Amino acid sequence: FRMYVILAGCIGLFYIGKLARLILNDDYKALFVVAFASLSPVFVYYQGSLLPSIPSLALAIVGVYYYFLFRLTHVNKHFHVFSLCIGLALLSRTTFVIPFIAVLAMEFLSIVKARKIEWRRYILIFPIVVSFFLYRWHNDALRNVYGSMFLHRLTPAVNIDEARFLLDYIWEHWRLVYFSSIHYWAGAIVTVIALCFLVAKR
Repeated sequence: FRMYVILAGCIGLFYIGKLARLILNDDYKALFVVAFASLSPVFVYYQGSLLPSIPSLALAIVGVYYYFLFRLTHVNKHFHVFSLCIGLALLSRTTFVIPFIAVLAMEFLSIVKARKIEWRRYILIFPIVVSFFLYRWHNDALRNVYGSMFLHRLTPAVNIDEARFLLDYIWEHWRLVYFSSIHYWAGAIVTVIALCFLVAKR
């Protein structure tokens, strides 16, 4: 399973590179994005774990790449690949419903703008939504019998004081955890260089 997680992480990084190249249209910038992502301490930690987070993330990245490709080419099979990948990702990690809903919202705006629905494009959406809710129902049934170590519902702050305490705690303990100090310095340097180029262009 560890090998599976590591392999999934490598596939995810490969598609991060492809996505960066698609957006930035530059091999060196794409390579920088891959290096930046692959050396994140949190990414490395989870890639060596037995949790399904990295395989789900990899599937989501593959899906987003094919969605970008679909937006460029308008080939329906690319949208189908996106739907399949994001559908599999959200079955094991419910949080990946966020990019799924975001894409559906974008597609809804496209439908409103075009005043036409391409039914063949959305053929996989209904089975994915049904599968997701059936899987959630199955997990809830198992949780009711055996219990769970994980949160399975939203737990918002009960009042403004608790919200402030939680935000302060997050800022104090986790504000610089996702990346290393090298990442933050590299990000700052790249931002300064990019601003200099923008000023020089104008």
